[in-house]
Amino acid sequence: MFNKSLFNGITLKAFNIFCCCCALLFLTACQNLPKTDLVPVQVNQISEAKAWELRGKILIKTPEDKNSTNLYWRHTATGDQLALTTMLGTSVLNLESTPFGAKLTMDGKDYQSTNPEALLLRMTGWSVPVSLLPKWITGQIQPSEKVMRDSQGRPKQFTSIIDGVKWQLTYVRWQRLNGVELPRQLTLSRPNLSLKIQLNQWQALALQGSK
Repeated sequence: MFNKSLFNGITLKAFNIFCCCCALLFLTACQNLPKTDLVPVQVNQISEAKAWELRGKILIKTPEDKNSTNLYWRHTATGDQLALTTMLGTSVLNLESTPFGAKLTMDGKDYQSTNPEALLLRMTGWSVPVSLLPKWITGQIQPSEKVMRDSQGRPKQFTSIIDGVKWQLTYVRWQRLNGVELPRQLTLSRPNLSLKIQLNQWQALALQGSK
């Protein structure tokens, strides 16, 4: 089960040590990010990006707990890799999903399943539609969804029923990153779970030499 001590079990002495070493922790966290053969490319709109990576923050709230972490997400046509780290650079979890299954790394151990949503729920208690988040987090709403839009025609709020559960998405603020209009802040909520996500960096990716 999810180890909450990653967030609230740090003593004052340990905290001071971490602060003194935060530069080293930052470099270590960067080295632990997924390696890729993809390179940055320029696109004019989000739908043109077949692959991308983003960095930001996420606040996860349940009736029992509240956790804030750094967020890294790499999305490609063949899979996703999600990494959560504490503000001090400590790994919380790493979730990889492909058409063939999913692997979650947490507390130094690997767990596997054929379904990323089921795996995340089993190990953390978070019931999250992982397969839909790449679209939701970048503001790409299916035409079938009934969406409230702002004065500029951007999605503002909508609800979606996933496996009988009602999700509500609210896009709080928008921004332009690398020439593409993307959400800056959004909230995803369902009974007993709320995700507040902030996007700080986003970059379209492609295989080197591809158009």
